[in-house]
Amino acid sequence: MRDGIKSLAKLGVCTEAEWPYKINRFTKKPTAACYRSAKKHRILSYHRISTVDEMRSCLAEGFPFVFGFTVYEAFESATVAKSGVLNMPGPKEKVMGGHAVMGVGYDNAAMRFTIRNSWGTDWGQKGYFTMPYDYLSPDKNLSDDFWTVRILQEA
Repeated sequence: MRDGIKSLAKLGVCTEAEWPYKINRFTKKPTAACYRSAKKHRILSYHRISTVDEMRSCLAEGFPFVFGFTVYEAFESATVAKSGVLNMPGPKEKVMGGHAVMGVGYDNAAMRFTIRNSWGTDWGQKGYFTMPYDYLSPDKNLSDDFWTVRILQEA
C-alpha cells in the first residue's frame, strides 16, 4: 500500500474514464495521454494510521482509508459474495492471499467497518462489504498498511 500511495503522490492518477479497469489488461501500461492527465491528479498530503480509533476518526472527518488484509477462504465464497458480510476467519480456514480495499464507513453498534471492494457492483452489497473491527485491529495481525489521503491536487 505504501508504494501505491507514494506513486500516486509522485505520478498521480488519470480518471477512470480515460483508463477504465479491465482485468485482461492489468499488465498493460497506460497511454502517454493517461500519464499526462495523471499529473493533474496527485496526492499532496497523506499519512499512516494504525488503530481502530484512528480509522473511525478518519471516517468521521470524511476521509476514507486504504489497507491490505489477509484473505481466507470465506472471503471468496458465494455466501460473502451474496451477503457482503465477512466475519473473522474460522480456525480451519486456509489463507488464500491478500487484497487491498478501502474503508468508507463504520457502525459502532455492530462493531463493523463498511469496506469498498474493487470487484464491481454485482459483488457483495453493490460492491461493498462489512468486516468486524477485530479484523482490522493491530493485535489480530490480519490487516495492515493503513493509509489516509488528506489533500488532493485540483485539476
